Amino acid sequence: MFSQVNAPALRCLEVINGTGDVKLTWVPPSDPNGSFFAYEIYFSALPLGPFAQLTNTLSPINTFSFVHTNTVSTTQSGYYFMRTRYGLNGSLSSNPSDTLRTIFLNINTSTPDALKITFNDVHRPKLTSSATTFTLSREYPLGTWNVLSVTPLDIYNDTIAVCKANINYKVTLSDNSGCSSLSNINGGSYSDRHDPYEPVVDSISVLPNGNTVLAWKIPKDEDVIKYEIQQREGSINVPIALLNGRTTTSYILSGDTANRRSVGVFVKAIDSCSRGSLVDYSSFTMHAKTYYDYCAFQTAIRWNNYRWKTINGFPTAEVLEYRIYFSNDSGQTFKRVAVTTDTLFIHRNVNPGKPLCYFVRVINKRQTMTASSNRVYFYSGQVPAPNFVYIRTATINKKVSAQIQIYIDPTKPFNEMDLQRSKDGLTFASLKKITFSGLSVYTVDDEPIETEKQNYYYRVLVKDSCGNLRLQSNTARTILLRVVQDKENLFLQHLNWTDYLGFSGRVANYKVYRVVQDVNEVELIATTDSATTVFTDDIEEAASLGARIDYVVEAHEGSGNTYGLKELSKSNLAAVYIEGRIFVPNAFAPDGKNSTWKPVTHFIDKKDYNVKVFNRWGQKVFETFGDEEAWDGVNCISDAYVYLISYKNSRGEYQQVTGSVVLIR
Repeated sequence: MFSQVNAPALRCLEVINGTGDVKLTWVPPSDPNGSFFAYEIYFSALPLGPFAQLTNTLSPINTFSFVHTNTVSTTQSGYYFMRTRYGLNGSLSSNPSDTLRTIFLNINTSTPDALKITFNDVHRPKLTSSATTFTLSREYPLGTWNVLSVTPLDIYNDTIAVCKANINYKVTLSDNSGCSSLSNINGGSYSDRHDPYEPVVDSISVLPNGNTVLAWKIPKDEDVIKYEIQQREGSINVPIALLNGRTTTSYILSGDTANRRSVGVFVKAIDSCSRGSLVDYSSFTMHAKTYYDYCAFQTAIRWNNYRWKTINGFPTAEVLEYRIYFSNDSGQTFKRVAVTTDTLFIHRNVNPGKPLCYFVRVINKRQTMTASSNRVYFYSGQVPAPNFVYIRTATINKKVSAQIQIYIDPTKPFNEMDLQRSKDGLTFASLKKITFSGLSVYTVDDEPIETEKQNYYYRVLVKDSCGNLRLQSNTARTILLRVVQDKENLFLQHLNWTDYLGFSGRVANYKVYRVVQDVNEVELIATTDSATTVFTDDIEEAASLGARIDYVVEAHEGSGNTYGLKELSKSNLAAVYIEGRIFVPNAFAPDGKNSTWKPVTHFIDKKDYNVKVFNRWGQKVFETFGDEEAWDGVNCISDAYVYLISYKNSRGEYQQVTGSVVLIR
């Protein structure tokens, strides 16, 4: 009884270069009882046979290869399987091995733009020991083989990269047993029979210096040796440059023409047979133009639509959006200010007086390609407006009026000045609109106002001819003076006032003035520093001068005024009304020490003052209309006399005082 010896594991079929012979390689079976007799090898030119036996005496069992001569492997595939004979004189046969097929490589030249290379696997389904990929090699130039592709597919399109050449191909399939199957070598003389594909333009952009750069993708044609660059001049496309090398993918057109108009630059691929591709004549730069509205402080930026051309074999390129970039430092730094699908954008609230720059960048929907427009530089000037406006002073000039003096640059016309007033320094309301008249100083009286109850704030807003606010002055605040009488001392008056605001040179000092009975000269009674806004006045010495006392405070500006000015501001007039008092002597002796009689007055109105003296018979013996004249008693006897004193108090009310005086001789 003999143990079965299985068929060998046929693994590789190698077509031997130059002869067409086929080398079979297999893995020998196990033979534990030594019953192996020989290998049988069968061959057919057809997949289903009939198969012819090539040998039945191939031994010993550790033989693992055989060369079949005179096969058809150079023109088609050949099919092989093996059996093992074992037992007494080889009387028994194993089942057949897998049938393997030689790899036949075929070349189809019917496609003008490529060689279609096809080949087959050694077995279907693929042997578990076979590699998952084929290695396709190409012999070019003759004598030099290079791997062209490692692919799991059994087809490959090879583009002819030269005008005409002799090229050979072969395919290898390795096996994990250590052998490899090799196809026939096929090839011939081939020519590049098609025009190069049209280059896919990636972008046409304007560089910051105004140059134009055209960029394109490396074409899949290997037979591209140079590029012709063309430029649109009027309605004609003029060749301007030749660039060598298939991997060259950009061209820079010098000059700043793209800053003035849209520029068309195009590329044509040229192969080794001097055939040229189609040209994308849609590659024009985006040309951005701006208009700055000096009144609205906004920029309108407009540009032409950007277009990518759709080319077979490449994803469709469409505009996703335009991005607008802005700089206000002459193009040193940019920030993106808008995204739009339109070709017009209004940039609002643009700061005037800046060196501006804009450009537009387009991006495709796949966000893989971008292009930029020219950069537009300009200065955001404004309509003329004064360089300065300043409130010189805000001073109280009447009981119900303040006077405001405005100093403004007279060299630049303005639309209007708006003088505004506020009671709290926060909320201002328009007081008067002032139009340009060519003056440098404008004076405005604000009345009626309550100068004795509160102070007022003033400021000026200047608008240019566009109606835009261009300047705001300093804020000036008037002085509010208050006087409080001392409850304990009739002659002490306590003054306090708010500090003045608005001087460019600040307040140097305050001067306090006093006026008695509205007729005497203004008297300077004190000077305080800028931090002192209180003063106490002793009016005892002035008590006899009149019934009413008025105070006023002046703020005097110090040095350092921006405009070389020194101004002053007056407070309100604060009046003090004190009840009049008269001290009347009750006796006098014309021949003695007290030789005259005269009432002593405090705080009465001297203009309506009258004193009369009568004897016991009602006869008038003395009369005066001033408090300085005394009665000397001439021609009068010792006796008691009656007096009548008439006067006005501080409030203008008529008062009378009567009594008696004794004349002693």
